[in-house]
This record gives sequence, structure tokens and C-alpha cells, in this order.
Amino acid sequence: MPSLHQTEVHSASRLHGEEPAPLTERGKDASTTTAAASASTPVMVPQSVPTSLDPRNVTTPIQVDKVEALLQELGIAEDWRHVLEGLRNGFDVGVKDTPPRSFMFKNHASASLDEEFIDSYIAGEQAAGRYSQGFAPDDLEGIIGFFRTSPLGLVPKPHSDHLRMVQDISYPRNNVCHKSP
Repeated sequence: MPSLHQTEVHSASRLHGEEPAPLTERGKDASTTTAAASASTPVMVPQSVPTSLDPRNVTTPIQVDKVEALLQELGIAEDWRHVLEGLRNGFDVGVKDTPPRSFMFKNHASASLDEEFIDSYIAGEQAAGRYSQGFAPDDLEGIIGFFRTSPLGLVPKPHSDHLRMVQDISYPRNNVCHKSP
């Protein structure tokens, strides 16, 4: 899938803010132009993202309108307005500012305890429409701007041999360079 918007980084081999490596050929400066009889300049216009691909869309099996009608019948809809809005538009997870660049953290070591379980869990959530598809980092930046990932981990379920997958939204904790929500 092509990148959906032009960014300042024009190379997949360097990170945001890094200067490009000098172009050299056998120790000599390489030319940055190429002679051509005719070459068109493509128009670089951001493309709109199909709604189905936008990971910010909220999908829930809960029929929010029916829940709201029931809450109104009971006379408590205003007390639960924040929950209804969260179900419709997504819940506030504490992120106050857009990060200055994208951050992608490695999963916790516990995620390697059962990688097949994690893959299966994610596939099931995607099939149910509760997880978006995977995106290449540049494509995701083109859709939502800078982002941060949350590491995955596995924890044992109480009184069981089964594991539960967790997304560590608070990671990293107590780190002045990467403030958690």
C-alpha cells in the first residue's frame, strides 16, 4: 500500500531527524540529478483514507443506541453519558499531547512465552472487527500522524494455567524522555 501522505523523511533507511548519508560512488560525490529526455513530476497530494482503513474508527458489538434508550428509560442516561460517548467515539486513555515523533516499543519478554496465542488472539480480534489491520509505520503516520505503540505481554490468569494478553498502555513508566499517558 503506498504511503498516504508526504512526510519529511524521504528514505526508509533513516529515522526522523537524522541527516541523510552523503551520496558517494567509489569515494567521489555522486550526482543528485539524472539527465533525461522527458520526465514528469508527479503531483503529491494527500489522499483521503477510506473509512474502513482508518484505525480510529470504533467498532463494538454493543448496540449503543439500545443501551442509551434503556438508560433514558431508567432516567440515568446523563450519569452514563461518558460511557455512551466512549462506546461511540473511543475512550480517553490519557494521551494529552501528540508525540513529537512516532515511538514503537518492543513487546515485553513475556510475549515470547506463547507467540502463537498472541497471533491467534489478534487474528480473532481482527476478524471480529475490534482490531484494525496491520499498517506499515509510514502508512499509519500518513493516516493518523505521529503515534506510539503499546507493548504486548502475557500474564497468567488467576487460578489457571491459561494466559491473558495485555496491552501495556502505560509503558514506559517514569521515563522523562517517553512520558506515558
